Amino acid sequence: MMQRLRFTLLLIGATVLSLALGNSLLHAQGGADYILREVARLHALPPALHEQFRLAPGAWEVGDHDDYALAVDAGAYHIRVDAADKLVWGTGPDDVPADLYAEVDAFYVAGPLDNSFGLGFRRQANGDMYLFSASSDGFYRLAKVTQTGLAEIVPWKATGWPAAEAGNATRLGVFAAGPEISLLIDGEVVEMAWDDSYAAGGVALAASAPGGPGVAVAFDDLAVWPLRDEAGTAPESSTPGKPTPAVTPTPAPHAMTDPAAVAARLAAIRAEPREFADDFRRDAGRWALIETDGGVTTRTDQALRIEVSEPDTLVWSSNDGARPADFLIEADATLVEGEPAGEMGIIFRQQDSANFYLFAVNGYGAFALLQQEAGEWRDLVPWTQLETTLIVPGVTARLGVLAEGDALTLLVDGEIVAQVEDDSFGRGRLALAAGTFDSAPAVASFDNVDIWILTDIVAPSRPTAVPLPAPAADTVDLLAAVQATLPTVSDFFAVDTRLWRLVDTLAVSAQIKETLAVTVSEPTALGFIYRTGARADDFLVEVDAWLDDGETPGRYGIAFRMADGENYYLYLLDDAGHAGLWRYDDGEPIALIPFSNVPGTKTAPGRNRLGVLAQGDALTLLLDGAAIATVVDATHGSGDLALVAGTFDATPVVAHFDDFNEWRLPASAQR
Repeated sequence: MMQRLRFTLLLIGATVLSLALGNSLLHAQGGADYILREVARLHALPPALHEQFRLAPGAWEVGDHDDYALAVDAGAYHIRVDAADKLVWGTGPDDVPADLYAEVDAFYVAGPLDNSFGLGFRRQANGDMYLFSASSDGFYRLAKVTQTGLAEIVPWKATGWPAAEAGNATRLGVFAAGPEISLLIDGEVVEMAWDDSYAAGGVALAASAPGGPGVAVAFDDLAVWPLRDEAGTAPESSTPGKPTPAVTPTPAPHAMTDPAAVAARLAAIRAEPREFADDFRRDAGRWALIETDGGVTTRTDQALRIEVSEPDTLVWSSNDGARPADFLIEADATLVEGEPAGEMGIIFRQQDSANFYLFAVNGYGAFALLQQEAGEWRDLVPWTQLETTLIVPGVTARLGVLAEGDALTLLVDGEIVAQVEDDSFGRGRLALAAGTFDSAPAVASFDNVDIWILTDIVAPSRPTAVPLPAPAADTVDLLAAVQATLPTVSDFFAVDTRLWRLVDTLAVSAQIKETLAVTVSEPTALGFIYRTGARADDFLVEVDAWLDDGETPGRYGIAFRMADGENYYLYLLDDAGHAGLWRYDDGEPIALIPFSNVPGTKTAPGRNRLGVLAQGDALTLLLDGAAIATVVDATHGSGDLALVAGTFDATPVVAHFDDFNEWRLPASAQR
């Protein structure tokens, strides 16, 4: 059990240096803009650690004590502090990168707003660590936790943002490169500091009660990335403890559900245009290239080459594209060098470095389907001898995976070799991989990669003749009253005010330059640009929106009451001027208002002013300042807000947003 420190926030003397962004301290690799670019790049890569607290506590400390409690419950890590002036932390994994970017969503649950909640990093065995804390009344601090108390590196400073409300998330981020430590809140760099006390260590989550007992906070979506070099290389992953294949695998046929139907499905998919193809004749920047002690990935000889130099190591190169749920991927694979037990294959539905599927073949002519979940390996298909295909070093085999729902079909040279059902992972990254067991090296090359994305985010159906439900009379009166007042928040997108969490990936990118321009480059996909800061359950928002041109069919709109990325409401217009409202439950869309004809909408590239008035369970859609429909639905009561652009079949689609206004409803209008 980690020792808990009780003190009245008495500071001890220490030799520390901290300068705010406006002063002379410069990050060794650049300033705040560099940090934000690096964070955006890291967000496009799988984190080394991603904890959503969906399962058992695992490496996280839990327990109920007289004056504090630590628990994993309801998909979050909870800390309760029942004694004033007490600092409590729960320890997490020790094996995290020394130089890292870490972020976590922190939620105020109950108790005094004069509290603190924070992210501990570079935690030592005796509990010493750095602690980045924020408070629900709008302050932040960086300190060292020591055996005798706290040593402040950055004293408490005001964020200038409103106080938190119950259930609202604050995203804390730490970018630590050597002694240089940058602090982020909701995607904004708020401080850069320097301290060389701790070079590496574990992570922790913490809370304290300076304003009195009864503090309750929760944490979710903790993610940690190792810092890479400026080339943006992805991490090599060493995974000891993988199952070792027998030298002579035992034949073990696997029954398939209607092989003829699967073969017909494959033929139909291959007849369609591919979403992605790569013959590696030029570097398209779509594959992560790495160089570490455990392995190297390079593009050479018109192929992707993966060299593994250590035993019991798996090295992969991720495709920096979509994270599809259903897909067909095929690739030519050759075992160039190494022992026959060396493997090569395809990683799919990868969540992070410890959660994915691996379809592998080896030089003995055997294949397997392996699953790694929370770092533990499991055989879905044990190593099995192929009956018709010869895979030996120097011979090329065409490997493939067809994933549709929980049906996972494995292909070698176009033939179905196995089909299993597993629903552990619903979507994720694709990667090419090579690995070793007891001996090294292993060298594999890959070429002629083809990817068909069968479903991503389900595209709402095209227009129907369903009439719009009439707006409620009391809603129309409330709308007029609210519009007559000044907005709580406005953004004209002349400059980046940090009100929006911008992204820059190959699938979705956004920039602010007189408008908010959102580009979506994947078919049947949606790109979300989240609003940062405090949020209101009941509100009115309005924004001008339009498509860049009228040539590429697309959609744009507002997502609201977003509990997470799979549960929210979505108001959309399409290029033809049709409007609709959907509710997403666990990623599945339910049409509350299917795409319908709306008098007065302007077709692309015409500009429309969209709006949503959310009051309790009454959800009213607006067009050009007027209510056009009201739906009553209480499924999602609170959550984030985002502006959305989306594609149908053709890409890319560019949507613009301007003149954003948000009103928080007055107390008299709250339910």
